[in-house]
Amino acid sequence: FCAGADITSLGSHDDYQAVNERAEEGLASLPQPTIAFLSGSCVGGGAQLAFACDIRIADDRLRAGITPARLGIVYPPYSIERAVRQLGQSATKYLLYSAELIDADRALRIGFTDEVHPGTAAEARLEQLVRLLADERSALTQQASKELVEAAAAGGIDRAHHRRWEELAYGSSDFVEGVTAFAEKRAPAFTWSPTR
Repeated sequence: FCAGADITSLGSHDDYQAVNERAEEGLASLPQPTIAFLSGSCVGGGAQLAFACDIRIADDRLRAGITPARLGIVYPPYSIERAVRQLGQSATKYLLYSAELIDADRALRIGFTDEVHPGTAAEARLEQLVRLLADERSALTQQASKELVEAAAAGGIDRAHHRRWEELAYGSSDFVEGVTAFAEKRAPAFTWSPTR
């Protein structure tokens, strides 16, 4: 996936941090669901990218870690916050303090990844999930859920924000299609897309 930063680039600290923060926030703020496919190393900056995604699928070759303690540096605050929201305090502290790489099974147990599959089964699962989200699920519901989950993680969902999404959903063709497809026992054909 990503073995982390080019250690030789860490000298130009301010520019390096600014570029990384923009990349991480850009990925996290995409309105569509994002999936990180973790195969092999997911270390340091790789963990930052993985945690900026909504879902993480891994194969059993995953070796993951957050390793600034090996270098005597401090992980950036926005990445620590995201890691704590993803893993909790204890697992984040363990990874930051020890700088150890963990295997796929432990990554699954602590919430570093959502699913682990052996070998090519991981790629098949990734393809299945991408098709499910893109072809059979409501983009409106996904975008609303992404915003509302982020709001909940940041301290609470504003009722007016929720109400706006709820009104949009009930007034959309996706709602009618979803209910109709359910009653007819068929896959829905959702059509809503965000306006630019």
